[in-house]
Amino acid sequence: MGNVESRDVFQDVCDVLVCDGFSGNILLKTSEGVAKTFIDRLKQEFTRTWWSKLAAAVLKPGLKRFAREFDYKEHGGAPLLGLSGPIIKAHGSSDARAVYHAVRQARLFVERGVIPQITEDLHRIERG
Repeated sequence: MGNVESRDVFQDVCDVLVCDGFSGNILLKTSEGVAKTFIDRLKQEFTRTWWSKLAAAVLKPGLKRFAREFDYKEHGGAPLLGLSGPIIKAHGSSDARAVYHAVRQARLFVERGVIPQITEDLHRIERG
């Protein structure tokens, strides 16, 4: 689809975003920082008063789901494509939970035949 504006990265305008390692790392680290700051500030606001604590109790299940979406530990890592085997690049500060999800992601990568499918699609494109 061509270039994607950084403001659109999280708006589902594309399924895969390709960039060089330097730009990708800046995007990921900035996104992590913004998400962590946003979630931390929400926690501060929801613990400020008795009423906000009550509201937080009502919203807690949804807020937990929301926070998990932005937690790198839940995703495990990102696949490095163009290789003959599954390589998942995990976060440098991964703990046991993050490594578990990275291994799970690699297993799913193999079970779903991602590399053979990419290879087949590239050969089909090459043949015309």
